[in-house]
Amino acid sequence: MLSRHEKSQWLQWDVRVVTVPSVQERVDLEAVLRDLGQHQVHEIHLEAGHILSGAMLDLGFVQEICYYQAPCFFGQGMRALKIARPESPARAYRWKVYSTRVIGQDIRTILVKE
Repeated sequence: MLSRHEKSQWLQWDVRVVTVPSVQERVDLEAVLRDLGQHQVHEIHLEAGHILSGAMLDLGFVQEICYYQAPCFFGQGMRALKIARPESPARAYRWKVYSTRVIGQDIRTILVKE
């Protein structure tokens, strides 16, 4: 939640600040997307950590995933997505590789929903 001071700082840049309900002490993502849709925003690009990215995926809001893989390893414990475990392999998220491209030393892969 933004303080009054933080809200006033955003408003000076002509930013619209919206208050949405929370669900289990988290932002109601469905309410956020509904609000964006009412303002003719029909596509968003999300760059986020594993919790928000996983929540958007679990709610069915993700149509395309673009991820980059660098040729380095950080060890155990680094998560890409925090998603619910499927009840069976047949119920796992299924994606189709749309494109793969080497950019510098990184690999960019774009996946689309099947």
